[in-house]
Amino acid sequence: MDTAVADLSYTLNNQHTFAASYQQGKLEELITGDRQTDGDHSAYVIYYQGQFDQLTTKLSYIDGKRDLPQAYLAANPDIASTIDNTRYAGELGYTIGNWYFVLDVTLAKSNTNGVDSETVYAFAPGVRYDYGPGWLYLEYLNQDAYFDRNMQINQGDFAAWYLTFDYYW
Repeated sequence: MDTAVADLSYTLNNQHTFAASYQQGKLEELITGDRQTDGDHSAYVIYYQGQFDQLTTKLSYIDGKRDLPQAYLAANPDIASTIDNTRYAGELGYTIGNWYFVLDVTLAKSNTNGVDSETVYAFAPGVRYDYGPGWLYLEYLNQDAYFDRNMQINQGDFAAWYLTFDYYW
């Protein structure tokens, strides 16, 4: 809520874009039902995008932080009041006609005080097809952790296939 975002980018030529983005805002306190803002969130990302004929590359460094609402902390006393994580993300894609093949890889590490966790990963190979008025996506996601509602990294193996059909009119 009440979030401000700034994004600056520089396109070197048709192939290379370098950028940085920052956001800062409030969290909504959902425990009492008063729907007031309490707590903060912020994040910044430094990223690169490259386009080389049919080959696409994306690299990102992401740092995020949340200061959780006081009512939420009172109801959950074992949770750290400030959550801080770093992520590294990469994407490699290739276009052939209406087909786009992609591999996403993400590594994440908790910087939260009192949390001793290893670097976790997710990878997602996929394909999408542009059929005209929309896209058809097929993706396989495999990860050894997840982000909970607090933004904290938790261990847990997960794998799933996703098939998505988009139509735009």
